Amino acid sequence: MINPLLETKNINHFYGKEQALKNVSIKIDKGEFIAITGESGSGKTTLLSIISTLLKASNGEVYFQNKNFLQIENLDEFRQRNVGFIFQFHYLINYLDVLENITISSINKDENKVDELLKTLDITNLKNRYPDEISGGQKQRVAIARALINSPKVIFADEPTGNLDSKNSKNVFELFKNLSQNGTTVIVATHDKELAKMADRIIEIKDGEAYHG
Repeated sequence: MINPLLETKNINHFYGKEQALKNVSIKIDKGEFIAITGESGSGKTTLLSIISTLLKASNGEVYFQNKNFLQIENLDEFRQRNVGFIFQFHYLINYLDVLENITISSINKDENKVDELLKTLDITNLKNRYPDEISGGQKQRVAIARALINSPKVIFADEPTGNLDSKNSKNVFELFKNLSQNGTTVIVATHDKELAKMADRIIEIKDGEAYHG
């Protein structure tokens, strides 16, 4: 039996007295493309934050490659080497050009890797431009390149198409599909049920509980 890349066991999370997640147990394998869906306030972003190390669960256990998150000594180093983050807002730095935004957190400064990413994401011609000189869809592609620069084992994306039109949204999800087919695990929180159908599997969060598709 192959061990999952990520696993949660009976995760509960509270904000004050309000329970956001209730006994959530999930397993996610290497190379899976997972969509976490649910209405606003359902708990999907809370779950994504917990499994990506950005938030500590009130109780329950989270494992990455069989290692309990509580045993990770240096979370910053762990994230840099294993995790890529993509958010609804691209969070590009306006005074850095596209190339500088992509490589700012690079570990190895591998020029071939950068060139490959630029080509894959069709943004080679933008590398010397600044964020205020490119479109919203292009900005999100730059943000994806930045997330991929250290060849992470898993990509976490929270409503990554929230500010994009339908064409660019579909393009982003097709990119995620290709990434997963090449071995990168992709986990996306989205309210868009049509886009979610492009994933390998859907986990729906409803009133803090997980329902597996």
